Amino acid sequence: MKRKSHFWLRLVSVFIDISAIYCITSLCQVLIYYFTFITFGNILIGVFIGYYFLSYILLEGRTLAKIFTGLCIVRINGDKANPSALFKREFIFKGVLGIILPLYCFENLKSETHFLLIIIEMMLIVIISALFLLTFKQTWWEWMSKTATIKNKNVSANLPKYTILSFAILYISSISFAIYPLLINQNNITAKYPISHPNTREIELYADYIRNHSQDPVDYIFDLFNKFDIVVISERMHPEYSQYEFIFKVINDKRFSDRIGNIFTECGSVSYQDSLENYFNTCYQTEEELNRATARLARNNNAIWPLWDNTNLFDMFKTVHTLNWTLPDSSKIKWYFTDLPVNWETATHETFLQNYTNPNRDSLMAVQVIDKYNKKLSGQKQSKALVIMNSYHGYGLAPNGRNYFSSTTGYIMKALPGKVSNVMINTISMKYLWAFVPIQNGKWDAAFELAGEPYVGFTFTGSPFGDDHFDARYLQVRGLTYKDVFTGFIFYSPISEQFSKNGFPFEFENSEDKLIKRGAVVDQQYVEMINRVIKYQKSHPANPYDTGPTKIPFIYNLIFGVGVPFLLFLYLLFILIFYLAKRKQINNQPQ
Repeated sequence: MKRKSHFWLRLVSVFIDISAIYCITSLCQVLIYYFTFITFGNILIGVFIGYYFLSYILLEGRTLAKIFTGLCIVRINGDKANPSALFKREFIFKGVLGIILPLYCFENLKSETHFLLIIIEMMLIVIISALFLLTFKQTWWEWMSKTATIKNKNVSANLPKYTILSFAILYISSISFAIYPLLINQNNITAKYPISHPNTREIELYADYIRNHSQDPVDYIFDLFNKFDIVVISERMHPEYSQYEFIFKVINDKRFSDRIGNIFTECGSVSYQDSLENYFNTCYQTEEELNRATARLARNNNAIWPLWDNTNLFDMFKTVHTLNWTLPDSSKIKWYFTDLPVNWETATHETFLQNYTNPNRDSLMAVQVIDKYNKKLSGQKQSKALVIMNSYHGYGLAPNGRNYFSSTTGYIMKALPGKVSNVMINTISMKYLWAFVPIQNGKWDAAFELAGEPYVGFTFTGSPFGDDHFDARYLQVRGLTYKDVFTGFIFYSPISEQFSKNGFPFEFENSEDKLIKRGAVVDQQYVEMINRVIKYQKSHPANPYDTGPTKIPFIYNLIFGVGVPFLLFLYLLFILIFYLAKRKQINNQPQ
């Protein structure tokens, strides 16, 4: 039998069938989550294999898309493909050898990987398969299963009608489930994930651990200080405010000024250390004076961005300043900046990029902590320190001694073995970069919700949480668990209660032009951002704060609640137009 590749018809069929498979998967996920938890990816693979195999069995070698394109799967000799040949083709060769085995190898055989690399590797398999088809006029799974794809116009007149109905039901159902949460409440796009992890037996075990093996999070921090000289807190996203309500509780606790007394922060350039100390050494007579002085410090201290207007840092400056003036000199809190040196008066776009992309930034910040610990803290009454680092800067050194994320905390732990602990505060996963998703597919959030969402702290070692694979970062390391990266965990405010807060009093006082000029060293978009903030504050003179949801689920919901449904609608429209055009062509043919 003479072979043709039918490349373009196959390509159209693949895109339509994949969209149908996605719809079936999303609907199956809703149903499955009533009973148990299976990852979307695993459901997708199962539906993919089952869809093709069952379609070929029930529709005589066709899928829904192949009915429109006129393609059909047959034996190599032209006979109808039997179930045995189709099983080999779809399950063994395409399913196991083409999808499951490569995915397993890409995810598990390498010590380090991330999802973009896996996508690229799977795309290479697709490209190789396409080249095989163009070269040999058949796919490699057809060659191995002794099947072929042919053009066959012998289709029942009613079959396209039923197919169009099937597509309509699939697409409309999937679109409805995707956009329903946004229709009932438009705020859901920024505040809520569409599907929660189901309550399984595993979730109940995790919730039991929370109830029976936790303590007050502030007490937990001070218990860590009983064992370690340095405790690192790994921040959530910088603007999130509720985490600082917890940090303020730690700092204002009498145990902190009595026993700890030192703070190191990622936020703040070492170039402004003198400004910070002058601020703490100055007594301001009124709240307005204090606010003006704090604003000057807050607007000028950052090493990377020309303007750092997160309210939490402004409030932390005030919190420590106010506390210090109630304490004797021997108990006053000392605060050290750790970030790179900068001179905003002479900064250029090139110097901004050098700081922003400096590959040694984490190690240089670590040096600030290590040197001051060795030279200043040791021997003092207050010889311990709280270190606040954002996300991966707070990741620790793995048990094998590897600093997988080249983190500040990893460098500190290596230089001061046995003296450093680090704590993860409940947050989200960045394994898909900026399309943030819940940690462990929402398992942890579901467990805390079942336990009543208490504010607690506990050590990862010995907990089921600590044994989970570390999935908070896009770099995935085989065998790396949460107890390998962090000493402990603190739950404080569920995602639904977390919020961002930006702005502070006198933020732009006598400095609008300077900050706009400074912003230009980044780009025009940053200048526009500064202008928007200036405009907002001028229109809200009595309330300079811009408070709102963290928008953590926004990009995820934008993709799967808006983007994908829109594409599905276009697919459905295309199929309908294609069907009507085909039908018109048939009706116009001479009888």
